[in-house]
Amino acid sequence: LKKPDAVTVISTDNFKKIIWPLYCGELLMVGGSTQKALRSMGIFTIGDIANADTRVLKNKFGKNGISMQNAARGLENSPVSSYAQRTKPKSVSHSATAEFDLTNKEQIFSAFLEFSESISEKLKEEGLLAKGVGITTTTADFECSQFQAPLESPTDLSYIIAKAAFTLFEKNCTFEKPFRAVGVRAIQLIPKNCPATQLSLFDDNSNKRLEIIEKNIIDIRHKYGKNAIKRASSINNPAKPSTPGFYKR
Repeated sequence: LKKPDAVTVISTDNFKKIIWPLYCGELLMVGGSTQKALRSMGIFTIGDIANADTRVLKNKFGKNGISMQNAARGLENSPVSSYAQRTKPKSVSHSATAEFDLTNKEQIFSAFLEFSESISEKLKEEGLLAKGVGITTTTADFECSQFQAPLESPTDLSYIIAKAAFTLFEKNCTFEKPFRAVGVRAIQLIPKNCPATQLSLFDDNSNKRLEIIEKNIIDIRHKYGKNAIKRASSINNPAKPSTPGFYKR
C-alpha cells in the first residue's frame, strides 16, 4: 500500500476502511476475466464483493464466488499448516526476454548459467535435487520450442544444470533465427535425502568443489546483496532472470 518500504498494519478493526475501497483486482484471486465479469455486474471494489448478494456470486462463479467473497470479508477457515507441511514444487524454472536478440552460444550459456544459479538456490532452500532439465526458447518472430532431458545423476548445482541445459540447446537449436527469450527448468525433483538417489560412477571431487564454491557465493549474496558477487560470464548477460518482460538498451 505504501511501497517500497512503509508498513501498513491491517487489523479486524480497520480492514474495512483500508481494504474495501481498493479496486476488486487487488484481491489475489481476482484475475482479468473475473474483473471484467464483476464490472459487468456493477462490482468495482473489494467492498462491493464483500457486500454483494452471495447467491448471485455463487451462480456466476460457483464455489470461487464464495471463496472470493470470504476473502473480501477477511474470512478464512482453512487449517494453518507449518512451513514443512506445504507442498514442494514439482519444478523450478527461470526465464527472461533479452534486451536484444541472442545470436551466439556465449550469450545463451551466460543466460543459462545465471538462470541456473537462481534455480540452484531455490532447490537448496527446498532440499530438492533435479533428475532432469528442460529449456524453452523463443525466436525473434515468436516461435516457441521446449526440450528436456534426464541428468546423469540428481543435482542442485547451478553449473551442472546450466551445462546440461546448454548441451540440450546445442543438440536441438541453431541460430538460423536469433533468439529473443530463453529459459531453464529443473524437473523430476526428488528430496535431497532420498535413499534411492543414484550417483554417477564417474563423479569426482569436482562436484565437491562446486558445492563449496556455490555455498560461498550464496552466503556472500545473502550477507551483502545479490550483486555483491557475480560470475564473469554473467556480467554482460542480456537476459536476466530478475525482471520479466522486454528490456530497453
